This record gives sequence, structure tokens and C-alpha cells, in this order.
Amino acid sequence: MRQGLRIPCLLVAFAGTLAAKESPEAAPSSLDLLAEPPDLLRDTAAILRAPLHWDRTDRWRFALAVGTVTATALALDRPGRDAFLRNDSAALRKTAERLDRFGSSYAIATVAGISLASWATGDDTLRATGTDAIYASLISGLLITPALKFAAGRARPSQDRGPARFQPGGGWESFPSGHTTEAFTVASVIAAHYPSLWVQIPAYGLASLAGLSRMALDAHWASDVAAGAIIGTTVGRFVVNRNGQAPAGRRSPLQVTVSPTLGGLCVTARF
Repeated sequence: MRQGLRIPCLLVAFAGTLAAKESPEAAPSSLDLLAEPPDLLRDTAAILRAPLHWDRTDRWRFALAVGTVTATALALDRPGRDAFLRNDSAALRKTAERLDRFGSSYAIATVAGISLASWATGDDTLRATGTDAIYASLISGLLITPALKFAAGRARPSQDRGPARFQPGGGWESFPSGHTTEAFTVASVIAAHYPSLWVQIPAYGLASLAGLSRMALDAHWASDVAAGAIIGTTVGRFVVNRNGQAPAGRRSPLQVTVSPTLGGLCVTARF
């Protein structure tokens, strides 16, 4: 592997596994974002401190994140782009542009809708879901993803510089995929609060389509998408677990794993 490729892989593995271990100081958060903004700061600080509390399981998760993103980069970055270019069409791009919004405007609208519904109904689970989604999105979207984009400085596929071209701090922003990160952040929060296959499959399915749409639009490499999925899922689940808002005593029946395959990215669901 080229040296330039190792650095961002390790960076995303670090960010993607920050949330692996729940802080022993975890305390329930307020359900009101505006009334208790310090909860957001505490969640952010807890994520940054998480590596100090890693155990053997967390280190294995770290290694798995490194392996997933690295294997995706080696096996799928160039072939994945070539496949989308060969099948490029106006219809595909139009569809991709719509699915792409699940990592931007549609994700924001979903969180806003959940928050409004909670206000209208007084449902605590809806309120917790909305608050956790806002917190997690701010952490992953305004802290982790921009930091990694700046540190990696990876060229986008559309720049035709190859998948291993990195210029840290140089303004290139391909790695990781911000749209995919946001899509999986929101999906993981919703899935954690509503541990039903009828909720989780559509949530993670739409998030996966958002990531694939970024590849179809030639905006990201496959490893950018894999990295975004890891970051979004781990940050989302960390915020929910730390704030103690997940349904008590109910384990999610759906376990999601993102891994590379010969034909693309595979999102595996176990239940």
C-alpha cells in the first residue's frame, strides 16, 4: 500500500471507533437542546476521551475499522468508479441526485420532522430521537468529518488524480464522505431508538443508497463512503447510548456491518 493511503485510513479508524466504549461517567441528557446545550459539549468531550478507556474489544473494533476502509480502498476504489462510469446515464445521475439528498436536505428534514412531531405529541421517544440526532449530527458533521477532510486532503474521483492522491491541508475534501456520514448518523440514531426491523432496514437502506449515490455522481471513492458509514454509525450509537435514551432492556435485532466485496460495498444485516 502506498504510504499516503495509510494516513487517512488510520485517521478514519480512529474517528470511527472513538465511540466504541461508552463513558463510565455517562448520565441521562436533557431532551431539550436549547435548554441544556452543555449536554452537547459533554457528548463531544466524551467522544474525544473515549480512546483513553478502550479495552481489548475496542482495540479489535479499531483494527476492524482500519481493515474495512483499507480493504475497500485497495479492492474497490478504482474498480468501483470504473463501474459507475461505464454505466453512467442521465437517468442514473438524476436518481443519484435525489438519493444524495438523504445525506443532506432530506436528513435535516427528517430530524426537523421528528422534533416537530415530538413537540406536537409530547412523545418522549420522539423527543429523545430528535435531540440525539441533532447532537450526533453536529459532532460528526461539524467536528469529525471536517477535521478528517482537512487532515487527509484527498482528491475527488472527478479530479482524475487517482485514488491515492492526498494533500493534507490542501483543500481537497473527498475523504470521508460527509453526505454518507450524515445519512448514517441519522439512521443509526433512529434505529437505536426504534429497534424494529421495519424501521432499521429502511433507515440503513436509505443511508446506504445515499453513499452509493455519491459514487454514482463521481464525488467520492468507495473507501470515502465506507469511512462515512463507520463514522456516522458509531457516533450516532454513542450519543444514544451515552445519553441513556435507548429503550431499556431492548437489544436492537439488526446488527449492521459495512464491508467491501468484489462488486461494491456490502451492508450486511444480522438479526
